[in-house]
Amino acid sequence: MRTLTPGQLREPVIALYHGIFLLAARQAEEAKPYLELGTKREMLPEEKALLDQVTAAFRIEVFSFQKPAPKPQETGLNSPALGKQLPQ
Repeated sequence: MRTLTPGQLREPVIALYHGIFLLAARQAEEAKPYLELGTKREMLPEEKALLDQVTAAFRIEVFSFQKPAPKPQETGLNSPALGKQLPQ
């Protein structure tokens, strides 16, 4: 991330991941502006889940812009019809 220009770091998709990396490094205040930029776009469910995991794992405050990731859709692997469900 150090090789990216300030302009590149402000691109929403890059800003999101830069913010996540900063959160993982426990630099929440520095991460906030990047996360605000990165979450203005539609995030993939996997990106939302990653953001949720990082904030939960490091017990970092949940930011106002963060919404919980949607639950995975039922697939053949976790279908009740199989009798067992995989942990989610």
